[in-house]
Amino acid sequence: MDIYCPKCGEPWDYPFDDALTPNEVQRFKRGEGCPACDFGTTCTWCFGTGKDTGYAQSCPTCGGRRYITIRRIPGHPKHGQWVYGWEPDVKSWTHGDPLTEDNPYFLRLSERYQCRDGWVTCVMVRCPDCLSTASPCPKCDGTGHLTPRQPDRAFLSGALLDLLGDDLDGVAAELDDAEFLGLI
Repeated sequence: MDIYCPKCGEPWDYPFDDALTPNEVQRFKRGEGCPACDFGTTCTWCFGTGKDTGYAQSCPTCGGRRYITIRRIPGHPKHGQWVYGWEPDVKSWTHGDPLTEDNPYFLRLSERYQCRDGWVTCVMVRCPDCLSTASPCPKCDGTGHLTPRQPDRAFLSGALLDLLGDDLDGVAAELDDAEFLGLI
């Protein structure tokens, strides 16, 4: 069964099992959002870049996603450097330390995991090659922040009419419920 994020609408399988940490489950149940929208802070259309993802506009660096994931691997031949891409085509990140507050490319810390070369730190950054030419994201108007979902009134009205059928004031439904519960 799918349960939808109240902030971004991302479907999540219930029970959550290993998809969310216990802390994330509690935050999800409180209505704060989900990891896909960074708990109500990041636009899920542009991943926080503020730029239209425009997959048709191919960029050799990001493939039109407008962001890349860079890594720092201690045991890699480029020890201590931020890199992106995969062997044999690993490239160095040359736009400063992405973890500094004033770096305009920084989006968010993506993950940390251990591999045979040591602990890997992954960071999502805006693509430096196509970011200036991309148009603003149509969902967040270029802010990169999540625009909360607004319930579709026509859909909600239709769903309510489907539930009530010919009983628009709900009286028959209340009587059916009372009869079912043995109150009548």
